[in-house]
Amino acid sequence: MDRKAALLNSEPSPPEYETFLSHAGKQLEAEEIRQVQEKDAARTAAGKSIIAMSSGLPNAQGFPIIEADFRLRDGSVLHLDEEQMNIASNYGPTAGYVPLREWLLKLQKQEHQPPQLTRPNHPEGFKLAVTAGAFDGLRSFIYCLMDKEDSIILEDEVYCSVTSMVKLHGSAVPISHDDKGVLVDDLEELMSTWPQKYPDRPRPKALYAITAGNNPRGYNWTEDRMVDIYLLCRKHNLLIIEDGAYYFMQFGQVRNTVK
Repeated sequence: MDRKAALLNSEPSPPEYETFLSHAGKQLEAEEIRQVQEKDAARTAAGKSIIAMSSGLPNAQGFPIIEADFRLRDGSVLHLDEEQMNIASNYGPTAGYVPLREWLLKLQKQEHQPPQLTRPNHPEGFKLAVTAGAFDGLRSFIYCLMDKEDSIILEDEVYCSVTSMVKLHGSAVPISHDDKGVLVDDLEELMSTWPQKYPDRPRPKALYAITAGNNPRGYNWTEDRMVDIYLLCRKHNLLIIEDGAYYFMQFGQVRNTVK
């Protein structure tokens, strides 16, 4: 069995994610109005006729746009009818439009085959949320993760806005790389010697990386490097924030990534 197969067949204990949360992140709770909306939706699905006064949804009769056509580059036309436009114009679930989330979950299962979705009785769950773009997702993640004394490890050449975002909440720790990804020995040294070098600072909470189409250098991590870094992060209890914005934009016959 090769290293990748051994890794995929292993059963690591799920991390205690609550221990990674910032003070602000620990205070977040589901909004009561959203919980009421879910109960109303369940009653409606059960065939009950209700007049919901809880959610403050605007009357669809007041929406100015009734339907729309979007003409695509290939000449096809995407049509939204009145019912679809009413859904698009109104408030929706916090985690995102349900049919879109279901489609994205199928894509994750088909393309990346995470063991949480493909292996029966996996000890860890899998959840997906839709955000208003990559940086909205990154900002929300960092907000829930970092206090001022915390840090995140970044490749020493990284998109400048990521560094700025991290520094708004804590500090960025640079790590060296080559054209195959983050250097394994450097990450091991950083994490194993951290308590001696920085006794008054908590260990970094996460490693941020663009593994496909690094910005600004453009390189792709190799499969072996991904496995090595993943094992190191598991060893040192580091979360991995993988920015996969360019995953489907690689050139060549074989997409270079680990499922």
